[in-house]
Amino acid sequence: MTRPNGSARRKEEERRSHEKMRVEFDAYLDHLRHAREREEFDHYMAERRDGKTAA
Repeated sequence: MTRPNGSARRKEEERRSHEKMRVEFDAYLDHLRHAREREEFDHYMAERRDGKTAA
């Protein structure tokens, strides 16, 4: 088996770095989605509690 040269090693490090950033970004987007869902749910519950929903 041959050892990767400097260029191949750099590309692999970049690929790993990009993959790590993608995973972190996906987690961030997931967090934002949950926060928005929570905000919408809390708003819905507040309206329901205050009797503002239409039947």
